Amino acid sequence: MQKFARITPSHPTRCCGVSKIIMNEDILTENFISDLFREDELGAVIRAHLYVEKYVDELLGLLFPYPKELKPLKLDFDGKLCLIAALGVNSTVKKPLSILGGIRNKFAHRPNYKLDKSQIKNLYSSLGSNDKELLHRVYKGIRKDYSEWQNLPDYNLLEPKEQFVLLAIVIRTIISMVKQEISERNA
Repeated sequence: MQKFARITPSHPTRCCGVSKIIMNEDILTENFISDLFREDELGAVIRAHLYVEKYVDELLGLLFPYPKELKPLKLDFDGKLCLIAALGVNSTVKKPLSILGGIRNKFAHRPNYKLDKSQIKNLYSSLGSNDKELLHRVYKGIRKDYSEWQNLPDYNLLEPKEQFVLLAIVIRTIISMVKQEISERNA
């Protein structure tokens, strides 16, 4: 198995507009963005986690020569994150994924659970400085591209759900970029 240096997305701010990141694959689809904004908090959290876990599974498929052999381990999301970290994915990538998983678990196991500012602040704090910059660029692009968002306040004044959606977009972008870089290294 090929060893990888600590893997971090090398171009976290390659964003031009909201729905485009210059790569081989369309990371920020209009559907993902509009679906998350359209959902209530529960739906946005669960849907974001589903997309992110799909990318984590694909990443494991790239890191292991025989990924189907992992199935009997019945890894939960946190177990998958530990594996990708052990295989060289930088902890700066793992931390926001882990916090996202924790938020998802709270929604899955507590009826009527609601996002709060402290959780959002914790998730935001888990991002690296380049990823925070990307978040603000994404928000600026959404405000430009979506008429219903043009008159919204600065990021810090948004409701927790809207902040979560923006964070989910960035987290999905981060894991997608790591996946693409590993795919390119394997080619």
